[in-house]
Amino acid sequence: MVGVELRTGTRGVFEISLDGETLFSKRSMGRLPEAGEVARLAESRLGPALHWRRSQRTPA
Repeated sequence: MVGVELRTGTRGVFEISLDGETLFSKRSMGRLPEAGEVARLAESRLGPALHWRRSQRTPA
C-alpha cells in the first residue's frame, strides 16, 4: 500500500478498497462498518505489525 485516498461519492455510497479489491461496501452489507471493522479488514491483507496500524492507537 502506497497511500490512502478519500473520494466523495453520491447517494450515500460508502466503499473501502485496497489495491483495487473492495474490503467493505455499504451497498453490499446494507450497513456502515462497525468500529474497528475497516482496520481489521485491511489488517488481514497488510499484516498486523505494520506502522499504519500502530499509528492509529492512542497513547495509554
